[in-house]
Amino acid sequence: MGASVNSKYLNSSLKDLIQAIEDVNKTGSIITQIDAALISTLETLLSRMLTAKFNGKAGFMIDLDGASVQRPPQIHDPVQADLDFDRTIHSILDSGIPFCINTGRPAIFVRNIFPTTITDHHRSSSHFMVSTEYGACIRGHTSFEVISSLPNRDELSKIFLKAAQDHPGAVFEREKEHSIAISCANARDKQRAFDAIYELAKHHADIEGNFHVIGVMKPDDAYVELVNPYIHKGVATDLMCAQITSTHGPHQFFAFGDTNPDIPMWEAIKKHGGVSIGVGETAPEGADFYIPNHMVTQLLLRQVSLG
Repeated sequence: MGASVNSKYLNSSLKDLIQAIEDVNKTGSIITQIDAALISTLETLLSRMLTAKFNGKAGFMIDLDGASVQRPPQIHDPVQADLDFDRTIHSILDSGIPFCINTGRPAIFVRNIFPTTITDHHRSSSHFMVSTEYGACIRGHTSFEVISSLPNRDELSKIFLKAAQDHPGAVFEREKEHSIAISCANARDKQRAFDAIYELAKHHADIEGNFHVIGVMKPDDAYVELVNPYIHKGVATDLMCAQITSTHGPHQFFAFGDTNPDIPMWEAIKKHGGVSIGVGETAPEGADFYIPNHMVTQLLLRQVSLG
């Protein structure tokens, strides 16, 4: 077992992290209640992350919306680059720590939100990997690429484009290249649109038997997605961890997620000796630790990058 982080250094890092959270609270952009439970969780996570880092074994894996970045006010609003977090990821990669993005979003979303990291590291750094559309497209260093498109995507697209049009405000997400996704978040009748499109998707899945249906209904979001039946975030996690291990040896990954589709990622990360972290009040059960919001994710990773 490697050496543990020095207690004096840990206490100093924890103090800096709490101060950073307080500074964000003062801006009023997002408020995090700092209590004894949160401080205890952050201390434990910092200790594990810094110890893994100092022993050359730390790695990070993040979901995006709500888990590590601000969810757009409306799901189809133009995505704003998160330059502060972009710099943090850049710093983590520059220090030789593996970093993986594991999201259901399309590749264009990742490129827009992390422009510097994608430009400087994607396809050139063996420490950086990106999985989009729930593992439908996984890309890493140089020629590493795994594509798992939805069977019969062209024909199914016609069916579900019409289904979206039948429910005013529902949106067929054209940015998805390998799966099919319909957002019901802004539908005139969100619940009715979601139920109808979800049932339609399950009906076709039962008939054709060659795709999997993901349905998410939350107060601030609702969508139905059709994906290749052999992929999910857990499969993507296994592939990315295996690729990192083959190049750099085994690492202890810390995986951040906030919704049910992240559960397979957590289950897979534990098989690889990693740690699962739920983000936000609606994060599902099953994580090793829980933190309040995406801003704490960012500040925690920034503190580790400074160590």
